[in-house]
Amino acid sequence: MESKLTVEEFNWIKSLVETQNNIIYRLEEYTKQIKEPQLRMDFQKLCASARNNKAKLLTVLDKKD
Repeated sequence: MESKLTVEEFNWIKSLVETQNNIIYRLEEYTKQIKEPQLRMDFQKLCASARNNKAKLLTVLDKKD
């Protein structure tokens, strides 16, 4: 049986998701500005990793409901 999130846990996770959204946005913006192909690819990988981590966190939240 899964436990419900406390208000404190929910607020912490909400803050984390907001931070991840900001990181993703900034990585996407930086990627658009980068001219060097290898560096652009590295930033795209970082952005994909941030999106995957956010998706995993949201999946955990869905399972807690």
